[in-house]
Amino acid sequence: MLRTCAFVAILLTALLAREPSGLAEDATPETLQLSEVLAVVVQSSPTLATAQINQSIANAQVLQTAGIDDILLQANGTYAYQSDESVDGNVTGSDKSSRVAADVTMSKLLSTGGTLSLHANTTRQAATLSFNDTELTEYKTQLSAQFSQPLLRGRGNAVTHATQRQAKHNLGAVALELQASARNEVQRVIEAYWEVVWAHKDLAIRKSSLGLAIERRRLTDSSVKLGSAPRTALLEVDQIMATNEEDILLAEQRVTERSLELRRLAGLEIGPGHLDFTTEEQLNVTPSTFDVNTVLTAALAASPELAALSKRGKSARIAILVARNTNKDKLDVSLSAGPLGTDDQLGGSLAGVATLKGYFVGAGINYERSIGNNAANGRTIEARERRLQLRVNERELRAEIAVSVSRAVQSANIAKKRMALSQRAIELSEMNIEAERRRFESGKATNFDVLQRQEEQKQARLRYARAEVDYLRATIAIQALRGELLSGYGISL
Repeated sequence: MLRTCAFVAILLTALLAREPSGLAEDATPETLQLSEVLAVVVQSSPTLATAQINQSIANAQVLQTAGIDDILLQANGTYAYQSDESVDGNVTGSDKSSRVAADVTMSKLLSTGGTLSLHANTTRQAATLSFNDTELTEYKTQLSAQFSQPLLRGRGNAVTHATQRQAKHNLGAVALELQASARNEVQRVIEAYWEVVWAHKDLAIRKSSLGLAIERRRLTDSSVKLGSAPRTALLEVDQIMATNEEDILLAEQRVTERSLELRRLAGLEIGPGHLDFTTEEQLNVTPSTFDVNTVLTAALAASPELAALSKRGKSARIAILVARNTNKDKLDVSLSAGPLGTDDQLGGSLAGVATLKGYFVGAGINYERSIGNNAANGRTIEARERRLQLRVNERELRAEIAVSVSRAVQSANIAKKRMALSQRAIELSEMNIEAERRRFESGKATNFDVLQRQEEQKQARLRYARAEVDYLRATIAIQALRGELLSGYGISL
C-alpha cells in the first residue's frame, strides 16, 4: 500500500510539473477584441462581398433602365451611282445618275408611351439625259416633326416606365438582403466569440478546481504525517486530481476548437502561432426579462427579409400590370409635318425650307391583334403565380420569425432563471464545503466528502458560466431580430 501511494504521488507530481497545454507552440496566444474581429468580418467576408457585388449589379441595372429617358441621336449618310444605257426613244431616260443623302434624327420617348422626334434630311440627285447629254441636278431639303402614340397596348407612364420602377424595387430588395446577410454574418461571429470567452472561463474554473484539490492534498498530506488521517485519504485526493487534470486537457482542446471555429467564420489567419487566442471580454451579465409579444412586434417591423419581399412584391405587381397590357390590341397613331424645299442648288433648297414655300403633312394608323393571344395570356398567368409565390413566402417568413422570436425569448428568460439557480447553488456549495471541512476536522466526514462538495461547487460555477453564454447568445438573437445588432456594434454598410 505504501509503495502504491508513493507511485501515485510521483506520477501526479510529474503531471503537475509539465505544461498542461496541448499546443505548446501556441503558448502565448494573441488577444483579440470583439470589435477587431467584426472589423475583419466586414472587410473580408465572402458572403458580404457577394452581397455587395449583387447590390452593385442592381445599381447598374437601375442605370441601364434610366436609358429609356435618354434622347436618341441618329445620323445617316448614303451615296449611290448608276451608269447604264437608256432605251432608245426614251427622252426622260438617263445614262448616268447619282444620289447623295444625309439625315439626322433626334427622338425622345414620352411618359405617355409615345415618341416625339425631329428629323432633318437633305438629298442631292443628279442625272444625265440620254438624248442630249443634259445633266439635271435637284436638291431637296426637308425638316419634320413626328409624333406617334399608342392608344391601347403600351399606352401610359405605368407601362412605359415599368422596367425602370422594377429595377428600383429590385435595388431596394438587394440592399435589404445585403443588410440581412451582414446581420447573419455578424450574429454568427459574435456567438462564436462568446463561445471562445466561455471556453476560457470553463478552463479557468477547472484549473481553479484543480488548485483547490492540490491544496486539499497538501492539507491531507500534513494530516497523514501527523497521524490524524489515514494514508488512504491521499488516494481519494489523487483520484480527484487525476480527473481534474483530464478535464483541463479537454477544456484546452475546447479553447482551440472554439478559437479555430471563430477564425474560420471571421476570416482570421489560421496557422502556426494563430490558433488559440484570448479575449478581454468577461462574462459579467446583468440579465433582464423579455416579453415575446413586444419582441415579435419589433422583429416583424424591422425584418429586412420581409421588407425585401415587399419590394419584390411591388415589382411583381408591375409585372402583372405589364402582362395585362399586352393582352390589349395594338392601335397606334402617328402624325408628321414640316417644311420642304426643292431647287437645283443647295442654297435654294434651304431657302425654300426657311420661307415655307413647300411643306408636307402625314398621318398614319396601325392596328394589330393576336388571334388566340396565347403569349400574352401565358405572361399574365406567370406574373400572377409569381406574385402568389411571394405571398406564400411572406407567410412562411412571418411564421419563421415568430418561431425564432419565441425561441430566443424563451432561451433568454430560461437562461436568466438558470443563472439565478446556479448562483444560489454556488452560495450553498460554499456553505456546504465549510460545513464538510468542519465535519472532517472533527472526524465525522471523510476527505472524499470534502472533495465531493468542492466538485459540486465546480459544477455549479460551470453551469452558471454556461447559462451566462446562453443568455448572451439569446440576447444577440433578439438584437438581430429587432434590427438592432449592426447599429449596436457600430457596423455601417
